[in-house]
Amino acid sequence: MQNPVSPTKPGTLASPQERARAVQAVLDKDGPEMDRRRELTQEVVDALAGQDLLRMLLPKSMGGQEVPLVDYCKANEALAWPTPARPGS
Repeated sequence: MQNPVSPTKPGTLASPQERARAVQAVLDKDGPEMDRRRELTQEVVDALAGQDLLRMLLPKSMGGQEVPLVDYCKANEALAWPTPARPGS
């Protein structure tokens, strides 16, 4: 399976919020299926991991990003907030 979201390369300056927005297309596509199953699809998990969004609060000493809480919240808001093209917005 090919990942539709290209992962962020180490050293790029994409903020957590920008990386979260890059996952929106997969969330839009798989949203109804996730609602039906009440769990994330593997494609969404792969997209989140590909954008390195699963280690935002993990300390740097443990291989995480240790992002400030405000940036973490903004990234979560970008994942949860409907885009203008998203149904129900």
